[in-house]
Amino acid sequence: MSWFSVHGTTGAAITLATGDYILGGSIAFVSHFVWDYVGESGLKDQFHATIIEASCFAMFLVGAYLFGNFWLASFGYIMGCMPDLIDKPRRIIFGKKEWFSCHNGPGLFQYKGKKLGYPVKYPLDDVQTAVLNYGVSIIWLGLAIVSVL
Repeated sequence: MSWFSVHGTTGAAITLATGDYILGGSIAFVSHFVWDYVGESGLKDQFHATIIEASCFAMFLVGAYLFGNFWLASFGYIMGCMPDLIDKPRRIIFGKKEWFSCHNGPGLFQYKGKKLGYPVKYPLDDVQTAVLNYGVSIIWLGLAIVSVL
C-alpha cells in the first residue's frame, strides 16, 4: 500500500507556501523523493490501512478548505503523490518497470550512481508509519484551524 498522507500533505503545504502552481507543484513533486528516505511499512490488514488513509485524507480535505485555497492545496497534494500515482498503476496494471521509483531501477533524480530518495535511511515499522501519517495529518489540520481563528 502506498501511504499518500505524508507525500500529499507535504506537497500541499509546499504549494500553499509558494502560492504558485508551477513552482509549488515542482517542489512538491521532488519532495516525494526526499520523503522516500523514510521507509514506510504497509499494514498487513488492508481494511485498517484503508481506514487510516481515508481518515488522513479527510483531515487533508477539511484543512484544504479551511486554508481557503482548496484547489491549490489539492494540486500540491496530487503533485506530492504523483511519482506513486504514475509508478504503481504502471507496475500493477501493466507489469512494466516503474519510471520514477527511487527503490527500483535508475530513478528519476540521480547523479554519479546516487539516487534521490534511495536507499532508505530511516526504516519504519507499521505502527511508526501509521503514527507518522496521523501526525502529519493532525499537524496539517491544526495549522488550518489556527489559520481561521
